[in-house]
Amino acid sequence: MDRRGFLRMLGGTAAALIGTTPAVASVYGDMETFSPVPSSSLAPATPSAPVVAAPSVAPASPLTGSRSIALYHPTSGESFIGEYWRDGDYLPDAMDRLTWFMRDRARGQRLHSIDPGVFDFIRDLAAEIGWNEPVHLISGYRAGVPRTRRASRDSRHLEGKAVDIRLPGHNLGRVGRVAISMKRGGVGLYRSSHLHLDTGPVRTWGRG
Repeated sequence: MDRRGFLRMLGGTAAALIGTTPAVASVYGDMETFSPVPSSSLAPATPSAPVVAAPSVAPASPLTGSRSIALYHPTSGESFIGEYWRDGDYLPDAMDRLTWFMRDRARGQRLHSIDPGVFDFIRDLAAEIGWNEPVHLISGYRAGVPRTRRASRDSRHLEGKAVDIRLPGHNLGRVGRVAISMKRGGVGLYRSSHLHLDTGPVRTWGRG
């Protein structure tokens, strides 16, 4: 599917966005207001799986209200800021845009369905530590085949069930300890670089 085809599939709503401005006042409560970015800033992609996946982790909040998330990709300058869950349901349009945001940019803009539990994990972790700025995405979906001793961990990226993130200026060790205490899945600390989160079995590795 080319870029225009993908965007036509998503068109019609503005529940979220892919943009270039990470600054927000408060991103983990009610949905923020924002301006859409021109479609010319988006690269083509070829979906390799249905865009919306069933969550492996149910939302922690009651089945009313809304949940928002703010993500920023420092290499491309893209961002997603907005609501993705409301009154017990993941919003299809927002999930489509999040799938695009989490694409493998290094391997031909490849797409894969993303476990919504990944976004719940990020959002709830940010709320736990009082983080009100966009979370930096280091790596989301990976289309490549792992060839390292960390293959079992990397495979979660291949399945769309893992993310590597960074919270600039925040102590990685403290963030990691909070993530571990949530018991939502795998948590890996990579020194002062980044934090790995996934929705697989509860386990930990690395040191911050």
